[in-house]
Amino acid sequence: MFKLINRIMILLCYLPYLYLLTYYSYVVRAIIKLRRIPTYDNPDPKELGFSTHRYIIYKLADIVIYGLCLFILLLLITLFLKKFTIRKMHWKLLLIGIIIFILIFFIDPFMVWFAD
Repeated sequence: MFKLINRIMILLCYLPYLYLLTYYSYVVRAIIKLRRIPTYDNPDPKELGFSTHRYIIYKLADIVIYGLCLFILLLLITLFLKKFTIRKMHWKLLLIGIIIFILIFFIDPFMVWFAD
């Protein structure tokens, strides 16, 4: 049982990177189609015709946020039962992924265009 919980926690550590990969693949795809870098409201991301890709990005953002909440819950359970065995490497990757995920929402100019 605790092996399963630890593997789920490790999987949740990598969710932000899956989001980053999907999000920036959308940006690169838009740049290739437009042959220029998109800017705010020029063009609207909905007009590119990548509706499935955009939908996946929105859903992955939700999954990352809910996944982090689940990670915290599982962490509390494993700490309470003293069966915690996640390596430091996964902690570091999780922390870096969360920081990058948050920075994208506040700093990335493509997010201003994408969220338009």
